[in-house]
Amino acid sequence: MKSDMNYEVVLIDATESPIERPKKTKILLFMKEEKVYTKKTQIVLDKKTHHVICTDFSNGKKHDFRLFKKSKMLIHSKVKMITDTGYQGIQKIHNNSELPKKKKQEKSFN
Repeated sequence: MKSDMNYEVVLIDATESPIERPKKTKILLFMKEEKVYTKKTQIVLDKKTHHVICTDFSNGKKHDFRLFKKSKMLIHSKVKMITDTGYQGIQKIHNNSELPKKKKQEKSFN
């Protein structure tokens, strides 16, 4: 990210959003079993101010981490990235990243 701003922590997430059925380009878009055409959207936010830093879009169904790699987003190594579990493997690219940890299930024996 080339910017005058200094970001300490950024939040990254992606979601799939339904769109109208395209007239001619239906081959390029993914059609789910529910017959809904979708676009994948990735957003990067500054944790402190909640300002949108950047976005990226993709046609149809695409894994979150693959969308991140395709976007070729450069984030300084001092900036901490907080992502969800869809970004597993991001620690190999960016050492200062955090994924959520699984919660331990408490087992009770009766």
